[in-house]
Amino acid sequence: LAAVVVFSVGGIQGRGEKSACDATRKTVLTASEAYRAQNTAYATDLNDLKPFVSDFAPLTATTFKAGDKTLTYTPGTSSTSSSISAC
Repeated sequence: LAAVVVFSVGGIQGRGEKSACDATRKTVLTASEAYRAQNTAYATDLNDLKPFVSDFAPLTATTFKAGDKTLTYTPGTSSTSSSISAC
C-alpha cells in the first residue's frame, strides 16, 4: 500500500509541474501581446517583457525557465503571433 501512495504522489507532483509550466508559458504569451499592443510590434528580446511579468528573469533573449523546463520564445511578425515551445 505504501508503494501505491508514493507512486500516486509522484504523479500528482508531475501534473503540478506541468500546470505551473503551462501557466508561466501563457503569462509570457499574454505579455508578448501586451507589448505588441503598446509598441505595434512583438518584442524580439524577452527582457522587453519584464514590465509586463512580475519576477520574470529570462535566461537569454529568447529562452526562459518555466518550472524545470527551458522554453524558447519566437517573436511574432506582422502576419503571425509570437510563440513559445511546449512544456
